[in-house]
Amino acid sequence: MQSRIVEELGILRCITEQARTTSHPGRSHVLTLQESFELNSVHGRHLCFIHRALGISQLFSNTINDYPSHLLNMCQDNYLWLSIFFIANAA
Repeated sequence: MQSRIVEELGILRCITEQARTTSHPGRSHVLTLQESFELNSVHGRHLCFIHRALGISQLFSNTINDYPSHLLNMCQDNYLWLSIFFIANAA
């Protein structure tokens, strides 16, 4: 199990580095690593990841009902595709 976590850390570091050094439009739509640290407890060693908060901004959530649902769905699909293309190019 621990090797999977270390592998995940490596992938997050790679994506984060690519997001910092590219102008790809999908870079702002992927999860990047801010910091990582280890925590030792009675249950063992835990690798902790720190990311930016996920979710929509307060400003957007206040105005979301002003937009037609089909337009919101198109926007979400675009963000998804941009992030997929970015990760595919980062690999």
